Amino acid sequence: MTVIFCEIGQDVHVTGGDLTAAINQGVRSGYKKGYLRKSVVRDPLHRINTGDNTPAVIHYESNSW
Repeated sequence: MTVIFCEIGQDVHVTGGDLTAAINQGVRSGYKKGYLRKSVVRDPLHRINTGDNTPAVIHYESNSW
């Protein structure tokens, strides 16, 4: 399972889409190109594999120094 720690500065502006969607697309691409094991399940009761290890666990931190 991919865990992302995202630190965002006060002057950062995300344009052209959703940051969470972009991170998950990067995870999909990385697992596909890196031939890594895809083991995340969508629903733990039904054990259906997502096939691309998304969604990632994303922790956001806003730095306002």
